[in-house]
Amino acid sequence: MKADLPATLGGRVPQPATVIDLSQLGCLVRSDKALARGAVVDLDIEMPDGPLRVKARVAEASIDGDTLPDLSLIHI
Repeated sequence: MKADLPATLGGRVPQPATVIDLSQLGCLVRSDKALARGAVVDLDIEMPDGPLRVKARVAEASIDGDTLPDLSLIHI
């Protein structure tokens, strides 16, 4: 399902992100932070009915060719 949900990637320095697609099996996240495939991350998503905090594993990560070169698309 297409989405446009603000999110935060946790870590020593939390990074803003946006969930752009969401399903029962995972989500697609756009972020300035480059993540390695297989990395485990804390992801806080601002859902319409309240915040959702999950620990997720990065399934795929790539540079989004339609945006600035520093932005990554992360399939979690």
